[in-house]
Amino acid sequence: MGQKHVTTKSFFEGRRREAYLRDWKPLKTRGNELRIKMELELPLLNQSLQAMPPMVAEAYEVMVKDTSALSRTALTMACEGMQITFFSTDQILEPSVTVNGVMIDKCVVIATGEQSDRRVDLHITAYMPALVQLREEWLWQHLHATVYTETVYSQSEMLLKDGEDDEFEDEEPEEDNSDAEPEEESAQMPLVH
Repeated sequence: MGQKHVTTKSFFEGRRREAYLRDWKPLKTRGNELRIKMELELPLLNQSLQAMPPMVAEAYEVMVKDTSALSRTALTMACEGMQITFFSTDQILEPSVTVNGVMIDKCVVIATGEQSDRRVDLHITAYMPALVQLREEWLWQHLHATVYTETVYSQSEMLLKDGEDDEFEDEEPEEDNSDAEPEEESAQMPLVH
């Protein structure tokens, strides 16, 4: 039986991080909502350690050593309700695209090479709403390229049920309920007094 994931609301909070877009694919939930599954690689070696999640920091501290026998550490960590902002450079102020309701999952720290060629990277899978701007341009332009990300907790959570992260499914069209009144969705936000 697998370990239970620890959910955190902090993932390099507000720090701009270099990331490599390894892969992406479109998904469709059983409710016909379009999602994007994005595979990102974040270098950890020779990068700022500020705001690094504790679970990542623990694995990094062991794996950064040249004498470490570990080459791969899967983390039981997930982040829900995140906002990721993507930038084309580490200095530019204007973001390329901002996405709310992001879930970061399947976090793995991977170490390769030795001494001066050593690399320690965090590989993550991020699930997010399939914004038109992402699907039509941004993902195609940045696939297999370096981008820069800033992540903050946004309280917008993307609810996925088991099995809803599968690739697009061939589903039967739903009944046309255009005469029915639209259902309202409400976000649960804490009340501040």
